[in-house]
Amino acid sequence: LRIDGGNVLSNRRHTIVGSDSIRHTRARLQELAEDPSRRREIEDFYRQASGQEPGPQMWEDLPRLVFEIEFQRPVLVVARDGEQPAFHIDMTMTPLGDYKFLVGDPGMAIQALEALSPQQREEVNRSMALQAGITSGEDLVQKLIDANRSSQNQANYDATARELEEAGYAIERVPALMGLRTTWSVPYLTYNNCMMEEYTDNLGFQVRKVYLPQYGCEPLDRMAEEIYRCNGFEVVPLAMGSISKLEGASRCSSYALERAF
Repeated sequence: LRIDGGNVLSNRRHTIVGSDSIRHTRARLQELAEDPSRRREIEDFYRQASGQEPGPQMWEDLPRLVFEIEFQRPVLVVARDGEQPAFHIDMTMTPLGDYKFLVGDPGMAIQALEALSPQQREEVNRSMALQAGITSGEDLVQKLIDANRSSQNQANYDATARELEEAGYAIERVPALMGLRTTWSVPYLTYNNCMMEEYTDNLGFQVRKVYLPQYGCEPLDRMAEEIYRCNGFEVVPLAMGSISKLEGASRCSSYALERAF
């Protein structure tokens, strides 16, 4: 497998894998198949997993089949017909249980920021810069808008939302603005890269919590909070501006531990 943790999401219906990981895994399998003995192993695996004889279709199907064996559930590949909206899919989409996804929407975010008054925009810039530890004095709002405004960028998000909808998921959009890779000059405003938990408390009540990153961008922070609350989550805000400029947020900063109680 050629995969990053951020390029895999799951619920009880699917493991969701970004197309970049499928493409990289296919390339690795084809590299291994240059060895005749390895190729025989790969072809035998394909016969058993698919019930088909090896042929041109094998290389299309093989990465997904490998992931399905590994994760023991059906694999849904997203961004199949275009580019991933971001380098990891957990930056731009979030499963809310087994039948709904929140999908990022840069257009929604840009519209909200462009509606700010000059005074409001100045305050958002000041607050984001303070939280992220950015001292350049740049207009961070404009920098984020410019980095995300392209029609192709919006199309990548919309295509992903459409693919999830075609797979039977309800879709709701949430603001999203990716930063500039490898520059560490502006925060990534992702409200998808979060941690969630669901449990029964001591009184028998069902609790749904989201540990939601925030960035000092009050209009978008507030919008994202409201979206999660309307979906039944208690919101625990986490200031992530200084982390997110390094290209991640709370999910990227977490590691799951299995514990016995």
